[in-house]
This record gives sequence, structure tokens and C-alpha cells, in this order.
Amino acid sequence: MMGHERETVEKGFEQDRLDYWAMRDKLLAKYGGKWVAVHKGRVIAVADEPLAIMEQALAEDGYAYTNKVGDEDKIVIRQRRVSFPYDDAHSPTPLPRLAAVLHNFPQTKNKAVTDAIPDTGADVTCLPRDDCQDLGNLLFPFYTGVSHPFAGVRRSVTFYGARVEVDGKFYNAIVEPVAEHERLVGREVLNRMKVTFDGPSRLTTVD
Repeated sequence: MMGHERETVEKGFEQDRLDYWAMRDKLLAKYGGKWVAVHKGRVIAVADEPLAIMEQALAEDGYAYTNKVGDEDKIVIRQRRVSFPYDDAHSPTPLPRLAAVLHNFPQTKNKAVTDAIPDTGADVTCLPRDDCQDLGNLLFPFYTGVSHPFAGVRRSVTFYGARVEVDGKFYNAIVEPVAEHERLVGREVLNRMKVTFDGPSRLTTVD
């Protein structure tokens, strides 16, 4: 059933993408510089930044094609690793960790983890493909764009809507599925928290 659902979503998301580009000239005249979500041939949400329209964009069928009108070819999602000395078992240097609960967008599936890395160098959250499969995240495509991993090659990627729960608080997240096993909580989540990295005490505190 999961495979059939994903195929249906992928076809619908591709149609939304085609509709976006068919409407693009009109969108540029009206919404230039804005993030716009298109679903079933209509604009369903507009905002200055992508997380502000995630709720509306994914509410109807779990997907909508989203892009920044006029800047479609300028946005590159970067994953720049910034490490802080916290996990003493990590080699060659200690690394900070967060306990978090990963959720799919409608919060019907979740996974508690204790090894999430708060990564201020990552534009968005990166989760192993196995996590994305287990959580059903691939049923909630949100945006297609370019990803440029640190020291890696730029590639076209579909990003998915999800949620990250830290200390009982829920944050919308833009997730890139990755082949690596590490879980990175990116700035789209961290920028909405007050996070203190206390290296000498080996503590990461979220207020």
C-alpha cells in the first residue's frame, strides 16, 4: 500500500510542478519574490518564507509544489558541517547531541532518537533515507531544489515536510533524505529555538 500511495503522491506532486511552471508568468507579476504553494492548478498559500506556508501547503492532500517566484534557480540548500565538542565518544572530536522525536507531517508516525546533531551549518534538516521510509515522510513532498553538501556535488533534490519535537515542542521541518546515517537538525528548526552550547560542561540546552 505504501508504494501505491507514494506513486500517487509523486504523480500529483509532479502535476503541481507542471502547473506552477505553466502559471509562472502570472505568478511572477503578482507574487515575485514570494514563496508560493500550488496545488491542483491553484495558488493555495503565499508567504515570505517557506515554513510559513507549510501548514496550508500540505493540509489538503499532504503535498503541494512550493517555490520562490522569480528565484527558482538561485536557491541552493547548503549543508555545512559545524561541530561542537559534546559527544566524547565521537571521533576525532566530541559532538553535540539532541534528544528529539521525529514525526511525519500529520504526526501519525514518529521515532524517538537521542543522537540528533544540532547543525547550525545545515540550511535544513537531514535524515537518513531509512528514517524517512519508516516515518512515511516521502508521502509529503514540499519543494524541489538544489542541494550542495559540504565538499559534495550539487544535485536536484525533493525536500519533504515533517516535524521535529524537542522537549515537548513541535517545529515544522524541511527534510532532505540522505544516504548518510547521521541525523542533522538544521537551522530551519534551530532558528526557532534558544539553544545554548556549553562545551566545558558538555551540555546542549534548549529553552
